[in-house]
Amino acid sequence: MSVVTARRGVRRSPAQLQSLLQPTVDRGLAMELLDDPEVLARAIAGCRVITSVDGKKVQVNSLRWLSTISVRQLVGVRRLGSHHGARSTLATHSTRLDGRTHLVFAESLLEGAWMSVLDRRDDVHGYLGQGCAVTWPISDLGYLHHFIDILADTDDGMTLLSVKPGHLLTGFNGLVLEELLPDSCRAHGVGYELLGSLSDQCRVNLRALAAWRWKQPVEREEWWRPGTPGATISVARLARQLGGAELGRGRALLALAQNHLDIDLDQPIRTSTIGVWR
Repeated sequence: MSVVTARRGVRRSPAQLQSLLQPTVDRGLAMELLDDPEVLARAIAGCRVITSVDGKKVQVNSLRWLSTISVRQLVGVRRLGSHHGARSTLATHSTRLDGRTHLVFAESLLEGAWMSVLDRRDDVHGYLGQGCAVTWPISDLGYLHHFIDILADTDDGMTLLSVKPGHLLTGFNGLVLEELLPDSCRAHGVGYELLGSLSDQCRVNLRALAAWRWKQPVEREEWWRPGTPGATISVARLARQLGGAELGRGRALLALAQNHLDIDLDQPIRTSTIGVWR
């Protein structure tokens, strides 16, 4: 994952999308109105999703529509860091989809780190940054909207993932990410996950393992000997089984990076680290 320094104008959206988000209801007013159960129910029932297949034209559908498609059919509705005057710290994350390398833009370093976590999840089959915008009608005054950080294809279908540290889940952010958005997804049969902070050690481990993630698959190597799913093994013992010394340690790290074993990512990776075979 590399860091891209941007400046003012970091987020750009198609003009058609911008027009669909108007008129926008003031956040403070929206929070007051959504305290009314009837206004809240209408907002959830009328929830819509804005997507794009080419980055230029956008389409509006019920949020439920997302359960019928794949991220492979979409492109991001908002381009990050595409203006020379932009300002922010963005991350570019390299992943693979259908066996081909894809570069995904993340809005923050935390978001990029979570993409590395998604690469390690067996239930995630592809994802897209800034894949859609969700809008809610607020009475007859206009709309409230939220751009989704990550759209992911999972075993349970399309899932919306929001990335926000816990200490920022206050006020408007807390209302949208902890109440309005999950309630809307539940009502429309779409998955939702709220992803919070990651420890510094976890990020260090993710960066180290990501460097090995897409190398030659160990399954194609003559020396590869998979373990029994659920069985535990130390990195030191795995290294001895895979050739010993520096060669064996490198092979063991490759096995960890390619998700053949699970480890506690919040702890430093040492020879004493215990892995669980998948």
